Amino acid sequence: GDPLSMVLVTGQKSWSPGDTFAVFKGSTSSSATGPEFGFYITTGPSLQGNVYGAPSGNESKTDDALDVWIVTSDGSTAKLYKNGSLDRTWSVGTRNLSTNIWLGSRLGTAKEFDGSIRAFAYADSEIGPELIAEINSYTW
Repeated sequence: GDPLSMVLVTGQKSWSPGDTFAVFKGSTSSSATGPEFGFYITTGPSLQGNVYGAPSGNESKTDDALDVWIVTSDGSTAKLYKNGSLDRTWSVGTRNLSTNIWLGSRLGTAKEFDGSIRAFAYADSEIGPELIAEINSYTW
């Protein structure tokens, strides 16, 4: 796969639990393997980062707090950061070369996110610890 990074800042609104997307870039309807990349909300409510069809595993949202989620990948390994701390590392899947990106749903019509998105950014490069620290020091 190719390097990429995503930053998602979620607001203080609680999430309704389960099976929604805050960010989805993909071309198939499979929540598990369809995303080229994305942030998937699971039961709990928890968040998964997803890179090239490979999910990170679940990380719980901080109740009624602003959270900064960062996924960065060199194209073979991805890292999920929550509020500046490395939460998990995983191997990424295969890129599916989709062309569209949706905020707050999957494919624009399904799995609608019931939460607050304060900011989203995407880059086609891996970001390092200095920029991750800078992003987390910003007053959102």
